Amino acid sequence: MKALAKVDESGARFRFWTLRRAMVSVVGVLVAALFGSQAWVSQRYSDFAVATFNSSSAATLSVLVNDRIRKNYTEWLQGHANEWSRDGFLVDSVNQKEYAKATLALKNISARPVVVDREVKLVSVGVFDADLKRVAETGGTPQDSVASVPSLYEALKTRELADKRRPAALLWRNEKGQPLFSMIMPIGGFRVLGFLEVVTDPLPALNTLGTVLNADIRFKDSSGGLLFESKGGKAAEEGEISTTSVAIGGDGGLPWATAEISRDIGEFVANTEHLRNEAIKMVALFALAVSVAAAALLRIAVFANLRKFARAMEQIAAGDLSIEIPRTGRDELAVMGAALRRLRGSVEQVLLMKRMVDSSPVPTALLRLDGDVGFINPAARAFCADHGIDTTSPDLLAQGPEFTRQCTDPAAPPSLRRSLRVGETSVEAHVDTVCDDQGNAIGKTLSWTDVTEQVRSAALARQLIEDVHQVASGVATQSSQLRSVADALRQQSASTIDSTVSAGSFVAESNRSATTCNGSAVALMDTIGTVSGLAHEAADVVGATIDELTAARGVVEQLGENTEQIRRIVDVITTIAHQTKLLALNATIEAAAAGSAGRGFAVVAAEVKKLAEETANATVQIASSVGAINGSIQNTVGTFARISSSVERISTVQDLIGDAVARQNESSTDILNRVGKIASTSGEVATIIEGVSAQAVRAGDIAGTLTETANTLAEEAGSLHSLLSTLRAQQTA
Repeated sequence: MKALAKVDESGARFRFWTLRRAMVSVVGVLVAALFGSQAWVSQRYSDFAVATFNSSSAATLSVLVNDRIRKNYTEWLQGHANEWSRDGFLVDSVNQKEYAKATLALKNISARPVVVDREVKLVSVGVFDADLKRVAETGGTPQDSVASVPSLYEALKTRELADKRRPAALLWRNEKGQPLFSMIMPIGGFRVLGFLEVVTDPLPALNTLGTVLNADIRFKDSSGGLLFESKGGKAAEEGEISTTSVAIGGDGGLPWATAEISRDIGEFVANTEHLRNEAIKMVALFALAVSVAAAALLRIAVFANLRKFARAMEQIAAGDLSIEIPRTGRDELAVMGAALRRLRGSVEQVLLMKRMVDSSPVPTALLRLDGDVGFINPAARAFCADHGIDTTSPDLLAQGPEFTRQCTDPAAPPSLRRSLRVGETSVEAHVDTVCDDQGNAIGKTLSWTDVTEQVRSAALARQLIEDVHQVASGVATQSSQLRSVADALRQQSASTIDSTVSAGSFVAESNRSATTCNGSAVALMDTIGTVSGLAHEAADVVGATIDELTAARGVVEQLGENTEQIRRIVDVITTIAHQTKLLALNATIEAAAAGSAGRGFAVVAAEVKKLAEETANATVQIASSVGAINGSIQNTVGTFARISSSVERISTVQDLIGDAVARQNESSTDILNRVGKIASTSGEVATIIEGVSAQAVRAGDIAGTLTETANTLAEEAGSLHSLLSTLRAQQTA
C-alpha cells in the first residue's frame, strides 16, 4: 500500500484511495458484482431448470414404470398365470406331491404360445408347497426366484391364509441387478395346495416409454450393462443432450431397476440463455441509471458538504473558531457536523490550554514514548537556552540516560517533587504519565520549577531558627537567673522585716523606758543610782540598735545592688526581645518572598514576633517594678541614714544623761527635759522602723512579682523551644 501513497510539497503523505476513487471503485465493483451475480443467478437458474427438468423427467419415468408394471403388466400377466395355475396336470402333481410331474407341467408352461412368441419374457417358473418350500422349478437358476430374497420370502411365508388365497405380484432384482417380476399364484383354488411362481422380465412392456417421454430410456444392470432400451424422437444434430439416472424402487423397500433417461434440452437451454441475456441488459440499464443518479446525489449531498466541512476544518485549524458548521440532513454527515462542533469546542479548549501553557512561567514539556519531544513551552525553551540544553533531546534537564529513561518509559511510575541540580540552578521536577481514553500510555509530561531562591531562603530560615533557638536558650537562662535573684531579694526582704521588727521592739522598749523616766523624774532625783543603772542599760540598747541599724543598712544596700543587677538583666532581656522581634520581622519578609513554600515558616515567624512582643512587655513591667523597688530601696537607705543619725543622737543623749547623772545636783529640770527628748526621739525611731518594715514588705512583694515574671518568661522560652523544634522537624521532613 505504500506504493499507492503520494507526498505533497509539504511532505504530507496521501493515500491513493480517495473518497471519489473509493466510491467509483465501489460502484464499479457493485456493477460488476451485479452483472456477475446476474450471470451466476442465470446460470444457476439454467442449471436448476435443467436439474428440475431432469428430476421431473425422472419422476415421471418412475411413475410411468410403476403404473405400467404394477397395473397394466400385472393385470395382463395375472390372466395367463391364473390359467397356468389351474392346469389339471399341475394341480394333480402338486396334490399327489409328485414333484417330478410338476416339473413337466412347468416345462409345458414354457411351451405356451405367449411364451414362445416372447409376449411373456419368461425367466423361470417354480412350484412351492403349502409351506412355501420350493419343490420344483424350470428355467433360470435358483437365484432367479423370490425365495433368494430373504425379506420378501419371509413376508410371503408370514401372510395370512386369506392373503395366501390371492395372487401376489413382486418387483425385485437378482444378484446381477436384472429387474424381475414375480407373480405368486395359489394352486388348488380355495384349498391351497401350493403356489406357482412365474418370474418374468417386464422391461419389454416399457418399450413405448421413450416415445411417450420423447427421450431415450436405458435400463442397466449392476455392472452397467445395457438390459433394455426404449428410443424416443430423433435428437437435433447440434442439440444438447442431458442424461439423468433414475433409481426405481421395488417391493420391500429394495431397489428394483436403474434407468437412464436422455433428452435433448438445447431449445430449453437456448430459451434460458435468451432470458438471461435480456435480464443482463435490464440490469445494465438499471445499473447505468443508478450510477448516474448516485453520482449526482453524491455530488450534491456528499461531496458538496464534504467541501464545506473541509473549508470549516481548514479555518478551525487556522484558529478561526467563528466558522459556522454546515447544515446537513439526518445522516452520517450530521454525525460529522456534531463531531466538528465538538472538535471546534475541543480545539478552542486546546488553544486556550496551549495559550495558558505557553504563558505559564512553569517550564513544561511533553515527551513521547519514542524519545521525541512532542511539545515544549516558551518558559522551558528559555530555561534550556539559558543552560545550553538541546530542546530536541528528551534530556531537557541534563540528568543523563537514567533520568531520560524514566521520562520516556511508560512502565515507570510518576515522579513528583523530585529535587535536581541543573548547573548552579536548583529545580523541582515533576514527571507524570499521559494516557488516552483507553488508559494506554501515550507520553510523559515533564515540568519543573526554579527553586534556587526557595532553597536559599530555606537555608536562611534554618539559620534564623538556629539563631532564635539560641536566643530562646539565652532567655531561658536569664529567666532562671532572674528567678534566682528574685528569690534572693525575697529572702533579703524577709530578713530586713525581721531586723526591723527587732529594732521596733528595742525602740518600743526605749520609749517605755523614757516614759518611765519622764514619769519618775522626781523619783529619779531621789533614786539617782537607779537612773544611773538605767542610763547604762539605755546606752547598751542604743549600741545594739546602732549595730542592728548598721546590719539593716548593709542589707538594704545589698538589695539596691541586687535591683541594679535585675535592671541589667531586664536590659539584656529587652535587647534579646528586640533582636527576636527583628529576627521575626526578617523571617516574615523571607517567608513572604518564599511564597507558598514559606507559608508555614511565616506562621512560626508571627508566633516568634508575638512572643518577642510579650517578652518586651514583660520586661517593661519588670523594669518599672525594679525601678519602683530601687526607689523604695533608696528611700529605705535614706530612712536608715536618718535612723542611724537618730540612734547616734540617742547615744549622745545617753552620754548627756550620764553627765546629767554625774551632775544631778546641777539641775533636775535639765534631766526632765532631756528625758522627754529621749521619749520623743524614741517615738520617731519607732516610726522610722515601721517605715523600714513597710518598705521591706513592699520589696518582698516586688520580689514575688519578679519571680512570677521570671517563671512566665521561662514558660514562654520553653514554648518557643517547642515551636522551633516542630518547625525544624517540618523542614527536615
